[in-house]
Amino acid sequence: MHRPVVGIDLRNVAGSSRGYRRMMNLFYELDRLGSDFEFEWITEPTPLTKAAGLSERTRIVSPRSRMRLMHRPILGHLRPLIWDRTEILHFPTADCWHVPTCKTVVTLHDLAPLHYPEWFFGNKEDEKRYRDHLDRIFKVADRVVTVSEHSRQDLVDQFPTLESKLKVIYQGVGPEFHREEWSDTRKDLFRNNIGAPHGFLLYCGGIDARKNIEFLIEVFRTLTMDPAFRRNLTIVGDVDSSKRGMVDLRSLVNREG
Repeated sequence: MHRPVVGIDLRNVAGSSRGYRRMMNLFYELDRLGSDFEFEWITEPTPLTKAAGLSERTRIVSPRSRMRLMHRPILGHLRPLIWDRTEILHFPTADCWHVPTCKTVVTLHDLAPLHYPEWFFGNKEDEKRYRDHLDRIFKVADRVVTVSEHSRQDLVDQFPTLESKLKVIYQGVGPEFHREEWSDTRKDLFRNNIGAPHGFLLYCGGIDARKNIEFLIEVFRTLTMDPAFRRNLTIVGDVDSSKRGMVDLRSLVNREG
């Protein structure tokens, strides 16, 4: 007996070096869990997919075999053959297309590009194209998943007709994050190694303007005005100066003191 198939478009996820890459953990776990579904990862092979050690329930499928003639009228008669048992298509990013024979699920984390267009678009035309693209997505999607109540309300405010399709599913914590019991000696050694003998506050994420690191540093500076507060602020993240909206941490820290 054949099981139904869930197709997952990983073209922009499997090769990503930023936050989207963390989503691969979800798809690894889906493969490992017992399920009534099979999975098709729609992507060219990448180091992340090659190292996955997938079960027989999950296979990697070339985008060309699923997207060929996608926009040709004649495809209407061929779609059942091309998509076969695929019942659901999941798009982990806003790069979404439409297959009428499948249910469409899209994950949208936030509307940051609409709130801060100067960080994402080179001109007004690009911004308009993005909004039009979102409009098209929301018309064809059967379900739109977002990651917080704040993002859900923002989507409803910007696109009121979308409310009935929205579902909040919070992001999980990767298996590499777990509690370890450390001796006092090991704790002291670690703190000294990072220059924070009295403890630290940890930020881990992107080093770009939309993460609001400037406000984080401002709040931390306020905390340090209390003589009893002796912790350091430790910031961990990738810096890519080629991307629009990246923060110059050194000048920011010097300015805030």
